[in-house]
Amino acid sequence: MRLRPARLFAIVSAAGLLWGCAGRQAVRAPAEAYGTVRDMATEEELIRARATLERDPRGPEGGPAAFLLVRQAVRQGRWGDVDVLSSKFEKDVPASPWLPPILYLRLETAKHTEGALRLLQRIDDGLRRFPQDQSFASAAQELVAAAVAAASQSDLETFLSGSSDGPLAPDVLLALGRLEAERGADDEASRNLRILVARFPSSAAAPRAFEILRELSKKIPVNGRVIGVLVPETGPSAPLGTSLAQGVRLAAETMPPPGGPPFEFVFADTAEDPAQAVRALQTLVSERQVIALLGPLFSKTALACAAEANALGVVLMTPAALSARLTQTGPYVFRSAITPEQQAAAIARFAVQARQCRRFGILAPDTAYGRSLAAAFTTALVAAGGTVLAESRYPASAADFSDAIVDVGGADIASFKESDEEFRRGGQAELEVFLQKFFSAAGDLAPAPAPVAPPSATIAADPASATPIQAPAAVAPSNAPPQATRVACFTLTSEPYTFELAQRLRAAALPVKTVTVLNPESGTQFSAYLTRPEAASHGTVSGPEELALSELLGEAQSGRDAPLAVLVAVHEDAVTPQTQTLLCAFAMYDTRTGRRMARHEFRARRPLPSPGNRYGIEALYLPVSGTQLLHLVPQLVYHNLSVTLFGSDTWDDEALRKRPEAVTLDGYFTTAFWPDLPDSRTADFTRKYQERFAAPPDAIAAASYDAARLLMRAALASDSTREGFRQSLAGTGSFDTVVGPAQLTAQRELERDPVILRISGGTIVPAR
Repeated sequence: MRLRPARLFAIVSAAGLLWGCAGRQAVRAPAEAYGTVRDMATEEELIRARATLERDPRGPEGGPAAFLLVRQAVRQGRWGDVDVLSSKFEKDVPASPWLPPILYLRLETAKHTEGALRLLQRIDDGLRRFPQDQSFASAAQELVAAAVAAASQSDLETFLSGSSDGPLAPDVLLALGRLEAERGADDEASRNLRILVARFPSSAAAPRAFEILRELSKKIPVNGRVIGVLVPETGPSAPLGTSLAQGVRLAAETMPPPGGPPFEFVFADTAEDPAQAVRALQTLVSERQVIALLGPLFSKTALACAAEANALGVVLMTPAALSARLTQTGPYVFRSAITPEQQAAAIARFAVQARQCRRFGILAPDTAYGRSLAAAFTTALVAAGGTVLAESRYPASAADFSDAIVDVGGADIASFKESDEEFRRGGQAELEVFLQKFFSAAGDLAPAPAPVAPPSATIAADPASATPIQAPAAVAPSNAPPQATRVACFTLTSEPYTFELAQRLRAAALPVKTVTVLNPESGTQFSAYLTRPEAASHGTVSGPEELALSELLGEAQSGRDAPLAVLVAVHEDAVTPQTQTLLCAFAMYDTRTGRRMARHEFRARRPLPSPGNRYGIEALYLPVSGTQLLHLVPQLVYHNLSVTLFGSDTWDDEALRKRPEAVTLDGYFTTAFWPDLPDSRTADFTRKYQERFAAPPDAIAAASYDAARLLMRAALASDSTREGFRQSLAGTGSFDTVVGPAQLTAQRELERDPVILRISGGTIVPAR
């Protein structure tokens, strides 16, 4: 059958239409949906979508079907259907990945049905709800520009009152600042724009805010050659304030400007009180019209001033405050102090590379600064190739560091003392056995009886012992004078336990006998002349040591009453990892005849002290004060943990400077400045400072000198506005300090290597 041309054309057209519908690329992923918002769906697609939602809205096709139906309602202006459909899907499938593009369609609806304020609030809510969805954020941003442009000042202020820290806050603050600047409300505009750059420094709105601030800054009267200094002139920190002031004055004298009037530094007393410091800052800014501020010294006061400096749009540089939060408060705060991270990194590299120490322990006070230094050192040490094997902390006010030292690997001396005392009590019991023989034998040699002692008379063998030793009773005629028999107690070794036994024996013998304790050296000089032992009825002198004792007392007591000699000997027998066996011997001799009168031997197992440095560390990192270091070092030695020490600038205090000889271990620490560095820049600064102020400079003076020079340099390169000054200072880059080169980072920190010092031979000297 032949078809007419017209009918053929109709069939072909219909087929093409059907093919086009069938070939339409369906949206299969949520991220692709935003590019199809303007598309229209066919009736067949809508029928299938409705059927899918009725059958299984939670299935894989439910999301695309809901999006298609909501999109069609938006395209047709059926705003009520948009709300109904999207709300139902959100209720049925609250975790669907298709919710962001569907809720974006609701934002499209709000653009037509609600005002700019409501649209901004809806966008802000959506961005909070889907913070990780970059496709939603990019699509929503297109609506933000239109909403902000359409918003009134009242709309913007109302939005910020309910969402001052939300995702859209930077855009709204920028828009509000623009409106206020356009109507001449410069103070309000500056305030809102500074809030923007302080809270959201990385936002896309921050660069434009800085541009407007710079233009507004040109309208504020500022003296480009006047710099305010916030310094503690009164209170406990006044001596440090003097150092700061002298460093600043020397900088002003040694760096005159190449042209124009000289710089003037105006000082205001903070007393290191935050409230007083803020009032001083406000006076310097408003009345003296300073272009920048130097100070305060300490973090608490500096943080209070940092917030005000950011609010007023004036640069503040602190030379000594250490809080990491300072530069995070806003773009107008700079810090020239060496940070804990810089210190830790420098000493970690030095320890590994220069001193070849890789196995570390950390012993730190449990304070915020101690914890931050310990954490920074650990990170830096690992990066340098070292390892932290043990870490321990102690209360900041501690004077006894024993527990912390044991935790980090020191010998547990306290536990050893407890078990050693048990051993000593056992030795005391054996000593009492010998004393019974001693008193019995001594009574046989007494030339004359002594008066009767009361039966209850006792003499303690050890003044600290609760166990008494019964003194023997002897009967003597009432008219016979008492006669003394001299007894020497001779110890053969310098082992501490030997000497203690001798002293206990002496205490037990008195007042029955007189006992003299002789040291080992006394026997050594006599034994060199002895060749043979003497025989006796009660036993043989067994060796040269006993013969030395007999000979010694024989010579010493020649022509007098027969003295008694008591030998105390302790010899190590076998040693195990935990204990050692001791052979203990007591012997008493009549030194006139060489007769052995009494002898007693016993073996005892005594504990060995626990070994120090259980973890095999090569060095300790101690971020402590110099005062605590002086207490720590002898306790480290006592606990058998005599290793190389590394520390921070906290070592550098008056206590350590006065007594560096008390640090008997090799020690290295970081500090910001040392006047005796072998560097021409340091030598030149130190000489000028001493000539000007008749005193050596300290770290505060050096830091203030560098900070003042840096501020003057930025002022000379700026356009004499505060915002221009901030940008000039931020772009400083490299800078030469009194101890070497430094770099001002993008985070507004002056980055440089600290000085590393060594405590050696009772002096503090540069380590490199």
